[in-house]
Amino acid sequence: MLSRQWIVWHGSRFAAQRETGFVRAGHPERVREIALRLGRELKLSRSERRALGEAALLHDIGRALLPPHLGEKSHPRVGADLLIGQELPPGTRDAVLHHHERWDGRGYPHGLRGSAIPRLARVLAVANAADHLGRLLPEMQAERLAWERGLALDPEIVNAYLRLICPEA
Repeated sequence: MLSRQWIVWHGSRFAAQRETGFVRAGHPERVREIALRLGRELKLSRSERRALGEAALLHDIGRALLPPHLGEKSHPRVGADLLIGQELPPGTRDAVLHHHERWDGRGYPHGLRGSAIPRLARVLAVANAADHLGRLLPEMQAERLAWERGLALDPEIVNAYLRLICPEA
């Protein structure tokens, strides 16, 4: 019999592979790496970084259960629902559920704004955005993320990421 962790992990990998036009292979691992670097920069506790790492690997799991044309706005809720009952570090499920909320309140699934968005979800959102911009030069990536600072993304967390990729700035 397959364990729930096996199903969750392989569902996440399937989602990333299925969405090759949107999510390149290895996306969950790259988001995890970025999120953990950010977590250290932000001085998150070890338990928060553990939850953040798990959330990064699982953030797009809901895509595995949805047709591609329905997955974008529904996948955070579907993914979070799939994680109910899983033995995960505290905060993991909330980060998955809220990683597409926006600092300005125009995100989904609940339209949360600013500090009402769980902090781990805000870190995950920056890491996710950074990976989607990963093929750009660091200067261009920094410019795009800086433009989203205070709109889609938490300004403090964007600033922390910018310190990581452009330490001399």
